[in-house]
Amino acid sequence: MIVEMTKRIIESKLDSVNRLDSWFSSDYCAAVTWGGHVKLFSISQSRFVADIFTHKDSGGISVALSGDDLLGFVGTYYAWGLACFEIATGKQIWKRSDLKHFYGLSYSQTQGSLFGYFNGKSGLRIDPHTGKTLETLRDCKHISCSPFDGCVLIRGGKKVRLVSKSEGVLWNCPASGFAALDVAWSPTLVVLSEAGSDCGGGVRCFEISTGKLRWSNAEHCINIMYCPGTQQFVGIGGKKGLPSLMCFRWEEETGDMNITEIPKLFQKAICNKGQLIYSIEPKSFESSLMKI
Repeated sequence: MIVEMTKRIIESKLDSVNRLDSWFSSDYCAAVTWGGHVKLFSISQSRFVADIFTHKDSGGISVALSGDDLLGFVGTYYAWGLACFEIATGKQIWKRSDLKHFYGLSYSQTQGSLFGYFNGKSGLRIDPHTGKTLETLRDCKHISCSPFDGCVLIRGGKKVRLVSKSEGVLWNCPASGFAALDVAWSPTLVVLSEAGSDCGGGVRCFEISTGKLRWSNAEHCINIMYCPGTQQFVGIGGKKGLPSLMCFRWEEETGDMNITEIPKLFQKAICNKGQLIYSIEPKSFESSLMKI
């Protein structure tokens, strides 16, 4: 049974899935709709278990979950703001209507902080229990928090920097391409996928402790996740005009790559520690899980 996470839920016959979000060790995938909904799909139960409604004209929705899957955070671009919910009960813990123009959210379990980034220029570190701003960050176009420790990767306009909870900035390097597509973490490595054609882009793997480039290639990946079971990074990507998507597997230490084709039908996201691909039909919300 779907838990109504707000009293105002507007169902539209024209509503459909805009994009999917997933998290390394979470039991949930989030289907974000054009109509302002965030529908949480439980991997273990193979069904939708929650529905958060924000605003019909949200202009885009960002989602993050706490590391224990107890709290959900939703921020919008045009209207509504940023709010925190108890996933199990649907109770709203706090809401900040003064914040807008969210490009993305990321949660750090080790730091006990929620990070939000806006319009390609700035970011905030926020107390996840109160919504209070703890720190303002400059030059932020993308923020990703490690699920293993307190490290945070921040991609700015021209540089990528890795920040430690205790030591501050550990290293930085030039950005490649014009935007970050996704970031994946292992305990010792971080992989960054960036969009670009003539101006760079591709997939780069860095040592977390030193910033040394371990390996790289020019593949275009929209979704990447680490799989501890196989000690590989797994990615989904494709090329315009091709009838299939590509599932990439990179050996963690060497970057040696294997490629297999997967059906292009429906929207997809890697989940469950890189072991499954979640697929959803955008209009009917029919969902399925496939082993990688």
